[in-house]
Amino acid sequence: MKSTRHISGNAAVLFLLFMIIAAFASAQAADEITADYTGWDVSDAFADLARKGSLNIVGKFPAASIRHYRLRSKTYIEEAMNLLARSNGMAMRKNGEVWVAFPEAEVQKHQARATVLRQIELRSAQSLLEPVKLQAMPGVAVWWPPHSNTIALSGSKLAVDESKKL
Repeated sequence: MKSTRHISGNAAVLFLLFMIIAAFASAQAADEITADYTGWDVSDAFADLARKGSLNIVGKFPAASIRHYRLRSKTYIEEAMNLLARSNGMAMRKNGEVWVAFPEAEVQKHQARATVLRQIELRSAQSLLEPVKLQAMPGVAVWWPPHSNTIALSGSKLAVDESKKL
């Protein structure tokens, strides 16, 4: 009896150790890459990165070849993807499980929009409207909804977040 219990205990410990080593090795291999995409088409390089990182990448890729792109040391997939995009005049955004590539000239179209309402308690919102408009970030619309004591800010998420600090 003791020998069977001892063997099954050792087998369980060995199996658990093997699973931990296998999980660590697979996680390590998928995160970092080295690559040389010199002379490749931009779309082919993104397709190769998507295959290596098990990523979904869609977008408008320029019909050009890459002059020089070499990663000599291990680099994370997302970092390599962003470096490749920026070196070719593109930007990347993550939308759920899909990465979207688009030209940097179209960044304004792809920025998140936000609207924030702030209820004013100690003063009237109408009296604070002009000072808030003067201090708000460029590209942020500030208005006072009628018959309320609220100030509304609308614009890109980054600009609204900075303006909220007022």
